[in-house]
Amino acid sequence: MDFHVVNNEILVPVKCGSTYLESIYPGNFISIGSNPSINLYSRLYNLKGISAIIIKEPLEHLQSALHTELFRWYNLHPNEKLSAETATPLINNFITNESNPFGTTHWDINYYEHLYKFWKQYHNTIKIIHISNLTNFIKQEYGIDMPHDKFSYGVPAFDTRFKYRYTTKQKLAKWIEETMPDLWNELVKDMGRANKFYNLLINKKIDLI
Repeated sequence: MDFHVVNNEILVPVKCGSTYLESIYPGNFISIGSNPSINLYSRLYNLKGISAIIIKEPLEHLQSALHTELFRWYNLHPNEKLSAETATPLINNFITNESNPFGTTHWDINYYEHLYKFWKQYHNTIKIIHISNLTNFIKQEYGIDMPHDKFSYGVPAFDTRFKYRYTTKQKLAKWIEETMPDLWNELVKDMGRANKFYNLLINKKIDLI
């Protein structure tokens, strides 16, 4: 899992508007999850000066992460077809375990819990922003009025010949659920816990955990 700190104060998990924010502040961001030899969440808890955190719902985040990582691989391997055989090893990377403690670049089911614990330390000074309110937040806080065109990058911006260019994240997730139900169930088995911490964050509630 990777988080970016943009403009020295906005904490954004990848797939939560990080590319949009980096287009506003090019070069003014750092990654805190790119070095696998350093504990990601130790770095998270040690961050200072954060004024806002951007989030989205856990299932939507998982769908978006699967869409990005799987279709990025298929775009790089144009002779491969979307199948259980080729998709299974890619999807396995999303499942957190002892040998894979931080998930993939774009997803870790445990990140909501760690993000909540970080926010709870500084809840009086850190705003929680849903991604749907990101452009308004940037406009109000920084006076920057820039549309968030999610179709200008990622899978939709792949070569027009990419055969899965118009497959949505919802359709891909449904295909995984129907084609590989056991693997899908493993992916989402802890979604209830992720939802719990997401709801605490978005509602700005302090829970005695």
